[in-house]
Amino acid sequence: MGATALAVMLGWAALIAVAPTSASAVPPVGGAGFKSALNWGDNRFLQLGDGTAVTDRPTPVQPVGLDSGVVQMAAGGGHTLAVRDTGEVLAWGLNSDGQLGTNLTETFFIPVQVPGLGGVTRVSAGTAHSLALRWDGSVWAWGDNDAGQLGDGTEIDRSVPVRVTGLTNVTEIAAGGRFSLARRSDGTVWAWGSNQFGQLGDGTVTQRTNPVQVVGLSNALQIAAGTHHSLALRSDRVAFAWGRNAFGALGDGTTIDHVVPRPMTVVSNVTQVAAGAGFTVVLSGGKPFWWGLDCHGGGLGTSAACTNQFQVREVPLTGVIQIAAGGSHRLAIRADGSLWAWGANNFGQVGDGTRAFQIDPVRVAGVNGAVQVSAGAAHSAVVVLRPMVIQP
Repeated sequence: MGATALAVMLGWAALIAVAPTSASAVPPVGGAGFKSALNWGDNRFLQLGDGTAVTDRPTPVQPVGLDSGVVQMAAGGGHTLAVRDTGEVLAWGLNSDGQLGTNLTETFFIPVQVPGLGGVTRVSAGTAHSLALRWDGSVWAWGDNDAGQLGDGTEIDRSVPVRVTGLTNVTEIAAGGRFSLARRSDGTVWAWGSNQFGQLGDGTVTQRTNPVQVVGLSNALQIAAGTHHSLALRSDRVAFAWGRNAFGALGDGTTIDHVVPRPMTVVSNVTQVAAGAGFTVVLSGGKPFWWGLDCHGGGLGTSAACTNQFQVREVPLTGVIQIAAGGSHRLAIRADGSLWAWGANNFGQVGDGTRAFQIDPVRVAGVNGAVQVSAGAAHSAVVVLRPMVIQP
């Protein structure tokens, strides 16, 4: 098996592509009209939450009970999270490492509430761990902790939420492959977990079980965590990257890993960043651009045809206000509320009703009113205005 195929099998990108506050990409808790949830793509781990064991869904379906009151979603490796306007967190799908936070390890094919956790404003889902940000600025984590990605000072898996130590005044979170990021209100970025490729940005490759500050980065507006690399957007619209660079994902024209943040040189005036499995997507001037590892298929337990795209690809899509990056697919919301996707589609994660690789964006099955989107390993999630509109 090739190294690129193995990389896709073992890792992906976990991200809620959260834009800066001014872009209103993530609705506030209780925001009027931000209501319904939809999932599509891979369902081998029941991560679509529609109450079925259908292997995959190439068009959107609604998770059971989430036709109202949903403000934000996060798609992970094999699980999905949602935040209600009450501040409660719901979870479904794979639960092998306790990533659903239910104090159990059984898989759930419909959403269940994460007990003992309230006042949550947003969530992020990693390969097998979960993060939640509460209104008071505290961060909570659960699931796989073999690399310290829960940030509680241990390497013990947790099937219920535990508080990340030493972090206050947090305004944004991002769960990566086996590490986590947080942005504080003062514009500093903090990281913990696996650091094999320098993805924690502290100048070392030392694993951390407690948060450490990312070196030399201030005035951050947004963060993103991929499989093995990290991104941040500064207030002057300069994007930074660090971690694994074997596929050119850091956007500095090299394939050299970086253990501290380095400015991206390939695109300027960036307004949002998203990190995938060995690739990066940015938004500039209302248009997405991306580069790095490009895989046409595969997934957990299967091989993929992968190539390295070192040159920046300008995506033929305008008026985009939000982006998301998954295992090998990408999503974009336009200002008119339409949702578009491109990339690997072997599980239907692009959502166009096919399973064919899409080199350019196609519209996701007529979904209108999209307000927040997330891409998992091979499935996708979106929050839409209610009443939701799904066209055949």
